Amino acid sequence: MSGDSSETEEVSYDELYASVLDLYRPIALNGDTSAVPSNLSTEEAYSTNTIFEANRVGEKVQYSYVDINDDGSAEVLIDTPGSVHALYYLNNDDELVFAKSAGTFAKGGYLSTMKFYKDGTIYCQQFQRMRPEAKAETYEIKDGVFNQLQSVDFSMSETTDGASKVGLGNEQTLDLSSEDWYDFDDSSSDNIEESSSNSKSSKETGIDIDAI
Repeated sequence: MSGDSSETEEVSYDELYASVLDLYRPIALNGDTSAVPSNLSTEEAYSTNTIFEANRVGEKVQYSYVDINDDGSAEVLIDTPGSVHALYYLNNDDELVFAKSAGTFAKGGYLSTMKFYKDGTIYCQQFQRMRPEAKAETYEIKDGVFNQLQSVDFSMSETTDGASKVGLGNEQTLDLSSEDWYDFDDSSSDNIEESSSNSKSSKETGIDIDAI
């Protein structure tokens, strides 16, 4: 956040990401998609549908604040055990931005996975069940913008992990299991309390599922 004041305050990520948490909370807890806006992008709508399917099959949905690119501002990840399904970040004005979705619950069409590397690279892999064609993609969040770096087609008959196709074969992934993961509960953004464990230091300024 910008401003001329030198006084700093702790700004809660729960507050900054409140609209995301409010979007996914009823889906994660009750499979309730009635509050999902009809004007979401196709990919963001896909991520809400993925969480709906996760709830339907009994997967536990959680979220975590992780500074993927080590720029001092944490992104929020929406996750089921072992799989990240949605990534959001804050731009340079602390405005909430949807970045990417991933999911493997769909019965048909393209499936995708997402993982993160210590150098800040975001890796996504798209594929189809029972077909060899796949795509390896890399992204970054830099200067408040989500950018695609590479997109490479490959065959899963050669390898089931296309990371090596985009120069990540020897790179280390982030250990997300070491991050703090939070359960969705019945609270809402109206009664979120700021927590020093979920906050960022900033300048004080006063600052349709079926269509998939």
